[in-house]
Amino acid sequence: MFYKTYIVNGKKVNVRIDSHAPILGRGFEAKVYPVKGKAYKLYRSFMLKKCNLGEKECLYLSKIPTKRVLLPDEPIYDENKKYCGYTAKMLYDGEKQALLNMTIPTFIENVKYLYEDSSLLTKYHVLMDDFSEDNMMVTEDEKIYIIDPGYFYCYSLHQEKEEPENLEQQNDEFIRNDILLLLAFSFFPVNDYFGRGEFLSSFSFKKEEFLMELIEGMKDCRILNDYRKKVLEEIEYQRVY
Repeated sequence: MFYKTYIVNGKKVNVRIDSHAPILGRGFEAKVYPVKGKAYKLYRSFMLKKCNLGEKECLYLSKIPTKRVLLPDEPIYDENKKYCGYTAKMLYDGEKQALLNMTIPTFIENVKYLYEDSSLLTKYHVLMDDFSEDNMMVTEDEKIYIIDPGYFYCYSLHQEKEEPENLEQQNDEFIRNDILLLLAFSFFPVNDYFGRGEFLSSFSFKKEEFLMELIEGMKDCRILNDYRKKVLEEIEYQRVY
């Protein structure tokens, strides 16, 4: 077993990083390890100078009290005081059917929390980016999170780049797209490009209209699996006609 010592909040923490170490996730830019109930995102060495979420972004984002958009808690340093990554709340993924078994009121509540976070991040002049189905998590306690904010842009820290006038709209569309992506990949087989495409393009982009369309479409459903069946029937009708 190989451990490396890091500094978090002024305290030394030993993190096992060998090939057999427990791991929460890995990608091109970083690996994420579970350490004492926290997620430790440690950048790969070649990414330290390229990562969009550096020390100052980490410290800035950690002060924003979001509920469903997971942001950094503390920066991580090596023993030479060099920034290496950040800690975050460790989430526990639900079972495969967790989303489909979620009740409609619980799902809509999650969506509203995500939009509240969108408004909060807009107030802090943060642009959300880097959406994909991999950045969405449904936890065992039926909460939907957006995780891994590696490409979020903090305009307050970069005065040389002008903040877009439609920042709020862009953030709201980010939430919309992530929600629909989560549903689409849960409803359709991976190779059903027609079905996913039709579903993703069938909703408005404006927050208020999108929410009303979701609520209207789900009004006769008890859980998301009921809504899934309804959507699949509608898409199948479109395939035929």
